[in-house]
Parts: sequence; C-alpha cells; structure tokens
Amino acid sequence: MSAGVSHINGVAGYGKSTLLECITLATFYGELGPDVTVKDAEPGGRKILYVVNNNDGLDTFISNVVEMQHDLGLGHPIDVIRLYSTDSLVETMAKKSKAKPPPDSFKEEDAKKAVVSIDEVDHFTAAVQLAKLELQMHQARSDTRAQKSKCRNLPLAQAASEFYLKNKDGYPDITKAIEATRGSTKPLAPEDMTKFRTDVKALYADFLCQFKGLVCATPVACSNHTFRSIFKPDLVLVDEVGRMEFE
Repeated sequence: MSAGVSHINGVAGYGKSTLLECITLATFYGELGPDVTVKDAEPGGRKILYVVNNNDGLDTFISNVVEMQHDLGLGHPIDVIRLYSTDSLVETMAKKSKAKPPPDSFKEEDAKKAVVSIDEVDHFTAAVQLAKLELQMHQARSDTRAQKSKCRNLPLAQAASEFYLKNKDGYPDITKAIEATRGSTKPLAPEDMTKFRTDVKALYADFLCQFKGLVCATPVACSNHTFRSIFKPDLVLVDEVGRMEFE
C-alpha cells in the first residue's frame, strides 16, 4: 500500500467481504499488548468508514462484524454507526421484530406513525422518538441476544440524538425548538426551522468529531457535504466496487 490504496481482486464468494471484516477488527484490536485478554481488550481510538452500494449489504456487513466480535468473546466491542434514511431504519427494525417477535417488541406501524407525525423537524427529532421504540425492542430480547447486542449499532440520527440527550446543556436552542413542537400540530416558523436545522447540523458535527468506531454507509449517504467535511476516517473500506457506477 505504498500509495495508500489497495485493491482486492476476486470472484463472487471469494471471501473479499470477510477479509474486510477481519481488517476492521484488526485495525481496532491489532495493537494490543501480549498480556491483554480478549475479554478485557478495548478497541483503539480509530475511525473506519465502510462503504457498500446497498442497504442489504450494509446490514449484512454489520451483522457479520457483530457476530464475529461475539464469537471471539470480545468484552468491549466497537461502536457502529449506520448511514441511511429513516425509512430504511423503520424497515430494518421491522424485519428484526418479525424474525423473533418478543413481547412488547418494536411495532412497524407505530414507528411509521412516529416518523410521519414529526416530519417537520427532520430525521433528528424522528430519531429521538424512534430511540424509545428501539430501546423497548432491545430490552425484550433474550440474555443470549443481549450479549450479542453489546456492540452499539445505531443509525447516525439516533446516535446523535443520544449524544444530545447526554449533553443537553450545550444545546439549549435545540431543546427550545423541540419543546416548541411537542404536542402541537403547528410547525416552526420558517426562520425558526432554518435555525433549528443549522443547530442540528452543528450537533452532528460535534458528535462525528468525537466519535471513535465504525461508520457503515452507502456512497450516496457518505457523499453528504457535512459528513465528508467532519468525519476523517483512518481507513476507508469500499466493498462491491465492481457493482458501483461512477460518473
């Protein structure tokens, strides 16, 4: 990698994606001392961006990385952030719920209503509501499943909303805007909405600057100007390049 770029050739089923999964874990855990046990190993403060051209590919890669960490017995798994739309988030969560429907689990219709009802305040405020629903789903899982879910696997909007909830004192204008729309059918005034979106973008920037872990995104999602200007990965992994279209 003298030029900082490496290309991995191979036909379908050759194991290229599996190699990328191994490279991901090696990047985070590869510099541990000889006396550190797998259970006590903590990931290094690295940032990795994984890119693939479809949401199914993202979900498969994330699932495999989570399973690999569980199988290895890692006690401190890496944090994973997903970059795709709220609609895709609802569909993904619904699939998980239907696969193993626990009591009081995530309800697709409830999530859709939540997204529609707060459409005026963008994906960030949608994530604040969806966070409660996903938390209920995770709490209802069995102990074995909970062990596998140690790896924090969140969409960017939800991760940013959790960051906001832990640091609300630093974002009084966002809190004011959310309170102004709560329980009201009246949207924010245009100038207030513009201010709110600017504040949320600043929050996203603050979160991405301090985030250490794995970000998985489609090419469209990670082409966002705010994301590209703020998130500076130590390593970029691009999967399924042969199926991508370049202009």
